Amino acid sequence: MKEKLILLLILTFLLLLPSNTLASTNVEEGKTIGQLEEILFDFFKENGLEYELNSIEFLEYANEQLLFEEDTKLAEHPYYEELRFYLAEYLYEIEKAQVTEVDEEGSVFDITTFNLDHISEKTINDIIIEVKEEDEAVEEEIDEFKLENPNMVSPFSTYSASQANGYAYKWYNSRNPAFPSHTLNCTNFVSQVVLAGGQRQTWGGFTSNSIRSTTNYWYSQKRTPPSGSRQIHYESTSFIRVIDFYSYWSKHMGTTTSSSKSTIINNARIGDVVQFRSTRDGRWVHSMYVHKKQNGTIYLAGNTSNVWNRNFNDISGYNSYRVIKFR
Repeated sequence: MKEKLILLLILTFLLLLPSNTLASTNVEEGKTIGQLEEILFDFFKENGLEYELNSIEFLEYANEQLLFEEDTKLAEHPYYEELRFYLAEYLYEIEKAQVTEVDEEGSVFDITTFNLDHISEKTINDIIIEVKEEDEAVEEEIDEFKLENPNMVSPFSTYSASQANGYAYKWYNSRNPAFPSHTLNCTNFVSQVVLAGGQRQTWGGFTSNSIRSTTNYWYSQKRTPPSGSRQIHYESTSFIRVIDFYSYWSKHMGTTTSSSKSTIINNARIGDVVQFRSTRDGRWVHSMYVHKKQNGTIYLAGNTSNVWNRNFNDISGYNSYRVIKFR
Protein backbone atom coordinates (compact mmCIF):
# COMPACT_ATOMS: atom_id res chain seq x y z
CA MET A 1 0.00 0.00 0.00
CA LYS A 2 2.78 2.38 0.95
CA GLU A 3 4.66 1.63 -2.28
CA LYS A 4 1.54 2.29 -4.37
CA LEU A 5 1.03 5.63 -2.62
CA ILE A 6 4.62 6.67 -3.33
CA LEU A 7 4.27 5.66 -6.98
CA LEU A 8 1.03 7.64 -7.27
CA LEU A 9 2.69 10.73 -5.79
CA ILE A 10 5.60 10.45 -8.23
CA LEU A 11 3.28 10.12 -11.22
CA THR A 12 1.22 13.09 -10.04
CA PHE A 13 4.37 15.20 -9.69
CA LEU A 14 5.53 14.31 -13.21
CA LEU A 15 2.17 15.20 -14.70
CA LEU A 16 2.26 18.61 -13.04
CA LEU A 17 5.68 19.45 -14.45
CA PRO A 18 5.77 21.92 -17.36
CA SER A 19 5.82 20.11 -20.70
CA ASN A 20 9.26 21.44 -21.60
CA THR A 21 10.71 19.90 -18.44
CA LEU A 22 9.46 16.47 -19.47
CA ALA A 23 10.62 16.96 -23.03
CA SER A 24 14.11 18.03 -22.04
CA THR A 25 14.70 14.73 -20.24
CA ASN A 26 14.23 12.92 -23.58
CA VAL A 27 16.60 15.10 -25.60
CA GLU A 28 19.77 13.38 -26.83
CA GLU A 29 22.24 16.04 -25.71
CA GLY A 30 25.16 14.28 -27.43
CA LYS A 31 23.75 15.02 -30.88
CA THR A 32 25.85 17.57 -32.79
CA ILE A 33 24.58 20.48 -34.88
CA GLY A 34 26.00 18.77 -37.96
CA GLN A 35 24.13 15.55 -37.21
CA LEU A 36 20.87 17.41 -36.60
CA GLU A 37 21.29 19.35 -39.83
CA GLU A 38 21.71 16.07 -41.71
CA ILE A 39 18.63 14.58 -40.02
CA LEU A 40 16.54 17.65 -40.86
CA PHE A 41 17.54 17.83 -44.51
CA ASP A 42 17.03 14.08 -44.90
CA PHE A 43 13.49 14.69 -43.65
CA PHE A 44 13.04 17.44 -46.26
CA LYS A 45 14.27 15.13 -49.03
CA GLU A 46 12.00 12.29 -47.93
CA ASN A 47 9.00 14.63 -47.95
CA GLY A 48 9.74 16.44 -51.19
CA LEU A 49 10.68 19.75 -49.55
CA GLU A 50 13.38 21.62 -51.48
CA TYR A 51 14.90 23.90 -48.85
CA GLU A 52 18.45 25.23 -49.00
CA LEU A 53 20.22 26.12 -45.76
CA ASN A 54 21.41 29.45 -47.13
CA SER A 55 18.03 30.72 -48.27
CA ILE A 56 15.32 33.09 -47.14
CA GLU A 57 12.82 30.25 -47.64
CA PHE A 58 14.52 28.08 -45.03
CA LEU A 59 14.86 31.05 -42.66
CA GLU A 60 11.11 31.63 -42.93
CA TYR A 61 10.47 27.91 -42.40
CA ALA A 62 12.59 27.86 -39.23
CA ASN A 63 10.91 30.98 -37.87
CA GLU A 64 7.39 29.76 -38.66
CA GLN A 65 8.01 26.28 -37.27
CA LEU A 66 9.20 27.61 -33.95
CA LEU A 67 6.25 29.96 -33.74
CA PHE A 68 3.35 27.89 -35.05
CA GLU A 69 4.58 24.33 -35.78
CA GLU A 70 2.83 24.36 -39.15
CA ASP A 71 4.84 21.39 -40.43
CA THR A 72 2.93 18.77 -38.50
CA LYS A 73 4.95 15.95 -40.04
CA LEU A 74 8.14 17.37 -38.62
CA ALA A 75 6.44 17.68 -35.25
CA GLU A 76 5.99 13.89 -35.31
CA HIS A 77 9.68 13.25 -35.97
CA PRO A 78 11.40 11.12 -33.28
CA TYR A 79 14.10 13.79 -32.98
CA TYR A 80 11.71 16.74 -33.00
CA GLU A 81 12.89 18.20 -29.68
CA GLU A 82 16.48 18.11 -30.91
CA LEU A 83 15.47 19.62 -34.25
CA ARG A 84 13.71 22.51 -32.51
CA PHE A 85 16.95 23.10 -30.67
CA TYR A 86 18.75 23.11 -34.02
CA LEU A 87 16.30 25.60 -35.59
CA ALA A 88 16.72 27.99 -32.67
CA GLU A 89 20.50 27.75 -32.94
CA TYR A 90 20.24 28.46 -36.65
CA LEU A 91 18.28 31.67 -35.98
CA TYR A 92 20.69 32.66 -33.22
CA GLU A 93 23.71 32.25 -35.51
CA ILE A 94 22.10 34.35 -38.25
CA GLU A 95 21.30 37.12 -35.78
CA LYS A 96 24.87 37.01 -34.48
CA ALA A 97 26.28 37.18 -38.00
CA GLN A 98 24.13 40.23 -38.79
CA VAL A 99 25.82 42.27 -36.08
CA THR A 100 29.38 41.00 -36.56
CA GLU A 101 29.65 41.00 -40.35
CA VAL A 102 29.55 44.79 -40.74
CA ASP A 103 31.40 47.75 -42.19
CA GLU A 104 30.76 51.47 -41.90
CA GLU A 105 27.77 51.13 -44.23
CA GLY A 106 26.04 48.60 -41.98
CA SER A 107 25.52 44.84 -41.92
CA VAL A 108 27.09 42.99 -44.85
CA PHE A 109 25.60 39.64 -43.84
CA ASP A 110 24.72 37.55 -46.89
CA ILE A 111 22.41 34.60 -46.25
CA THR A 112 23.34 33.00 -49.59
CA THR A 113 26.80 32.20 -48.21
CA PHE A 114 25.66 31.35 -44.67
CA ASN A 115 26.21 27.95 -43.08
CA LEU A 116 26.74 26.38 -39.68
CA ASP A 117 30.08 24.71 -40.44
CA HIS A 118 31.77 26.66 -37.64
CA ILE A 119 29.55 25.00 -35.01
CA SER A 120 28.86 21.67 -36.72
CA GLU A 121 30.82 19.71 -34.08
CA LYS A 122 29.09 21.38 -31.13
CA THR A 123 26.71 19.12 -29.25
CA ILE A 124 23.41 20.14 -27.71
CA ASN A 125 25.09 19.75 -24.33
CA ASP A 126 27.95 22.07 -25.40
CA ILE A 127 25.41 24.72 -26.34
CA ILE A 128 23.38 24.24 -23.14
CA ILE A 129 26.55 24.92 -21.12
CA GLU A 130 27.37 27.93 -23.31
CA VAL A 131 23.86 29.35 -22.95
CA LYS A 132 23.92 28.89 -19.18
CA GLU A 133 27.20 30.82 -18.94
CA GLU A 134 25.89 33.60 -21.20
CA ASP A 135 22.63 33.87 -19.25
CA GLU A 136 24.53 34.07 -15.97
CA ALA A 137 26.82 36.79 -17.39
CA VAL A 138 23.80 38.81 -18.57
CA GLU A 139 22.03 38.57 -15.21
CA GLU A 140 25.26 39.45 -13.38
CA GLU A 141 25.66 42.55 -15.55
CA ILE A 142 22.08 43.59 -14.82
CA ASP A 143 22.51 43.02 -11.06
CA GLU A 144 25.75 45.01 -11.02
CA PHE A 145 24.11 47.90 -12.83
CA LYS A 146 21.21 48.00 -10.39
CA LEU A 147 23.61 47.75 -7.44
CA GLU A 148 25.67 50.66 -8.72
CA ASN A 149 22.57 52.70 -9.55
CA PRO A 150 20.19 51.97 -6.65
CA ASN A 151 18.27 55.22 -6.97
CA MET A 152 18.14 55.37 -10.71
CA VAL A 153 14.68 56.14 -12.04
CA SER A 154 14.02 55.24 -15.64
CA PRO A 155 14.33 58.41 -17.76
CA PHE A 156 11.80 56.98 -20.20
CA SER A 157 8.70 58.26 -18.43
CA THR A 158 6.44 59.30 -21.30
CA TYR A 159 5.36 56.18 -23.12
CA SER A 160 2.22 55.96 -25.22
CA ALA A 161 1.02 52.46 -26.01
CA SER A 162 -1.45 53.87 -28.53
CA GLN A 163 1.37 55.56 -30.47
CA ALA A 164 3.40 52.36 -30.29
CA ASN A 165 0.37 50.42 -31.56
CA GLY A 166 -0.08 52.81 -34.47
CA TYR A 167 3.51 52.33 -35.56
CA ALA A 168 3.35 48.55 -35.12
CA TYR A 169 0.23 48.30 -37.29
CA LYS A 170 1.74 50.51 -39.99
CA TRP A 171 5.00 48.59 -40.29
CA TYR A 172 4.46 44.99 -39.13
CA ASN A 173 4.09 43.80 -42.73
CA SER A 174 6.97 45.77 -44.27
CA ARG A 175 10.21 47.59 -43.39
CA ASN A 176 10.49 51.29 -42.53
CA PRO A 177 13.11 52.73 -44.92
CA ALA A 178 14.14 55.23 -42.25
CA PHE A 179 15.94 52.36 -40.46
CA PRO A 180 18.39 49.71 -41.69
CA SER A 181 16.63 46.45 -42.50
CA HIS A 182 17.99 43.11 -41.29
CA THR A 183 17.44 39.55 -42.46
CA LEU A 184 16.16 38.71 -38.98
CA ASN A 185 14.28 41.89 -38.16
CA CYS A 186 12.13 41.02 -35.14
CA THR A 187 14.04 42.95 -32.47
CA ASN A 188 14.76 45.85 -34.81
CA PHE A 189 11.00 46.07 -35.32
CA VAL A 190 10.04 46.04 -31.63
CA SER A 191 12.75 48.62 -30.89
CA GLN A 192 11.23 50.90 -33.50
CA VAL A 193 7.79 50.31 -31.97
CA VAL A 194 8.79 51.26 -28.43
CA LEU A 195 10.76 54.21 -29.82
CA ALA A 196 7.57 55.39 -31.54
CA GLY A 197 5.81 54.94 -28.21
CA GLY A 198 8.11 57.50 -26.58
CA GLN A 199 11.15 55.63 -25.27
CA ARG A 200 14.24 57.75 -25.76
CA GLN A 201 17.41 56.65 -27.44
CA THR A 202 20.72 56.74 -25.57
CA TRP A 203 23.56 57.56 -27.92
CA GLY A 204 26.73 55.47 -27.54
CA GLY A 205 29.23 57.44 -29.58
CA PHE A 206 30.90 57.01 -32.96
CA THR A 207 32.50 53.70 -33.91
CA SER A 208 34.50 52.50 -36.91
CA ASN A 209 31.67 50.11 -37.79
CA SER A 210 28.09 51.29 -37.98
CA ILE A 211 26.88 48.58 -35.57
CA ARG A 212 28.25 48.76 -32.03
CA SER A 213 28.11 45.77 -29.70
CA THR A 214 26.78 47.24 -26.46
CA THR A 215 24.12 46.75 -23.80
CA ASN A 216 24.79 50.13 -22.17
CA TYR A 217 23.22 52.23 -24.93
CA TRP A 218 20.19 51.88 -27.21
CA TYR A 219 20.04 53.72 -30.51
CA SER A 220 19.51 53.60 -34.27
CA GLN A 221 20.11 56.97 -35.88
CA LYS A 222 21.89 58.84 -38.65
CA ARG A 223 24.87 60.97 -37.71
CA THR A 224 27.80 62.59 -39.48
CA PRO A 225 31.06 61.34 -37.92
CA PRO A 226 33.59 64.00 -36.83
CA SER A 227 35.96 63.18 -39.71
CA GLY A 228 33.24 62.51 -42.26
CA SER A 229 31.30 64.50 -44.81
CA ARG A 230 28.12 62.44 -44.97
CA GLN A 231 25.70 60.79 -42.59
CA ILE A 232 26.03 57.16 -41.52
CA HIS A 233 23.28 55.19 -39.81
CA TYR A 234 24.64 53.93 -36.50
CA GLU A 235 23.00 51.13 -34.50
CA SER A 236 23.57 49.41 -31.18
CA THR A 237 23.18 45.65 -30.87
CA SER A 238 20.72 46.37 -28.05
CA PHE A 239 18.44 47.86 -30.72
CA ILE A 240 18.56 44.88 -33.07
CA ARG A 241 19.53 41.74 -31.13
CA VAL A 242 17.26 39.70 -28.84
CA ILE A 243 19.61 39.11 -25.89
CA ASP A 244 21.11 42.61 -25.95
CA PHE A 245 17.67 44.25 -26.09
CA TYR A 246 16.77 42.33 -22.95
CA SER A 247 20.06 43.14 -21.22
CA TYR A 248 19.68 46.88 -21.86
CA TRP A 249 16.02 47.25 -20.95
CA SER A 250 16.17 44.96 -17.92
CA LYS A 251 18.38 47.57 -16.28
CA HIS A 252 15.51 50.06 -16.52
CA MET A 253 12.28 48.08 -16.68
CA GLY A 254 10.64 45.19 -14.87
CA THR A 255 10.68 41.73 -16.41
CA THR A 256 8.99 38.38 -15.85
CA THR A 257 10.36 35.06 -17.13
CA SER A 258 8.31 31.87 -17.10
CA SER A 259 7.48 28.66 -18.95
CA SER A 260 3.83 29.31 -18.01
CA LYS A 261 1.84 31.20 -20.62
CA SER A 262 -0.72 32.27 -18.02
CA THR A 263 2.04 33.87 -15.94
CA ILE A 264 3.25 35.83 -18.96
CA ILE A 265 -0.30 36.89 -19.87
CA ASN A 266 -0.99 38.03 -16.31
CA ASN A 267 2.18 40.12 -16.24
CA ALA A 268 2.01 41.61 -19.75
CA ARG A 269 0.27 44.83 -20.73
CA ILE A 270 -0.31 46.62 -24.02
CA GLY A 271 2.98 48.26 -25.00
CA ASP A 272 5.21 45.50 -23.61
CA VAL A 273 7.59 43.18 -25.45
CA VAL A 274 7.62 39.37 -25.19
CA GLN A 275 10.68 37.30 -26.03
CA PHE A 276 10.78 33.58 -26.81
CA ARG A 277 13.05 30.66 -26.06
CA SER A 278 12.78 27.34 -27.89
CA THR A 279 13.55 25.15 -24.87
CA ARG A 280 14.28 25.71 -21.21
CA ASP A 281 18.02 25.45 -21.89
CA GLY A 282 18.18 26.94 -25.39
CA ARG A 283 18.62 30.34 -26.96
CA TRP A 284 16.39 33.39 -26.74
CA VAL A 285 15.78 34.03 -30.44
CA HIS A 286 12.58 36.03 -31.02
CA SER A 287 10.89 39.28 -29.94
CA MET A 288 7.27 40.40 -30.43
CA TYR A 289 5.17 43.37 -29.37
CA VAL A 290 1.97 43.22 -27.27
CA HIS A 291 -0.65 45.37 -29.01
CA LYS A 292 -3.85 44.02 -27.37
CA LYS A 293 -4.93 42.24 -24.21
CA GLN A 294 -8.43 40.79 -23.90
CA ASN A 295 -10.32 37.51 -23.57
CA GLY A 296 -7.75 36.24 -21.10
CA THR A 297 -4.83 36.44 -23.51
CA ILE A 298 -2.46 38.84 -25.25
CA TYR A 299 -2.20 39.54 -28.98
CA LEU A 300 1.12 40.10 -30.67
CA ALA A 301 2.67 41.88 -33.64
CA GLY A 302 5.94 40.82 -35.18
CA ASN A 303 8.26 41.30 -38.12
CA THR A 304 10.36 38.79 -40.09
CA SER A 305 7.41 36.46 -39.64
CA ASN A 306 5.05 39.33 -40.31
CA VAL A 307 2.05 38.96 -38.00
CA TRP A 308 -0.61 41.15 -36.45
CA ASN A 309 -3.20 40.20 -33.84
CA ARG A 310 -1.59 36.81 -33.22
CA ASN A 311 -2.97 35.13 -30.13
CA PHE A 312 -0.10 34.34 -27.75
CA ASN A 313 -1.76 31.01 -26.94
CA ASP A 314 -1.45 29.96 -30.60
CA ILE A 315 2.35 30.08 -30.43
CA SER A 316 3.41 26.51 -29.80
CA GLY A 317 7.00 25.95 -30.95
CA TYR A 318 8.51 27.88 -28.04
CA ASN A 319 8.05 26.93 -24.42
CA SER A 320 9.85 29.57 -22.38
CA TYR A 321 9.02 33.28 -22.41
CA ARG A 322 9.86 36.61 -20.84
CA VAL A 323 8.01 39.89 -20.88
CA ILE A 324 9.80 43.24 -20.72
CA LYS A 325 7.43 45.75 -19.15
CA PHE A 326 7.35 49.20 -20.72
CA ARG A 327 4.28 50.38 -18.74
